[in-house]
Amino acid sequence: MKIIIMVFLLSFVSLTAQTGHHVPELTLFDSKMKDITAKYNIHGGQLAITYEGRLVYSRGFGYADTSDKSLVQPESIFRLASASKSITAITIMKLVENGMLRLDDKVIGTNNILNEKIFQKAKDTQMYDFTVRNLLNHSAGFNFDFANEPLWNTYKIAIELGVKPPINSFILKRNRIAIEQSKLFNLVI
Repeated sequence: MKIIIMVFLLSFVSLTAQTGHHVPELTLFDSKMKDITAKYNIHGGQLAITYEGRLVYSRGFGYADTSDKSLVQPESIFRLASASKSITAITIMKLVENGMLRLDDKVIGTNNILNEKIFQKAKDTQMYDFTVRNLLNHSAGFNFDFANEPLWNTYKIAIELGVKPPINSFILKRNRIAIEQSKLFNLVI
């Protein structure tokens, strides 16, 4: 029996509203989410539970945006942030165990894992020396002042494009030409 529980939370203001389909048998999860969000002063979050490969519970709690009182919906988009690191590391180590990847494999470059054309013109040539191991243990030496990673600039990109934050990859792709012509070009490329 596998049960997977995913919780995404935003913090700062206490929780009041709730969305999604009410499942009477799982009311305990409603009250636990309300308790947790009240205890830690969290203004919005989601809880999704799967059982035997099926989604059995998906609810939104509180506000996605406190300024306009829009509620968190079960399908609201949240960043996984650092939670994705452990999921990625487990997946990579499974590939290593199965002989499909080596920790010392180089990641970017012509004969490496990411070998598409876009990866052949890195502004920082030390990127061609990054190994899987470097990325897993944070020893690659990224300089975020140089990288202009769009992940950290989504609010600015959304405002420039005239869309309501948060921005997602679909909006970024759909507006690529507008972004390239804007002052945000260096934030995305």
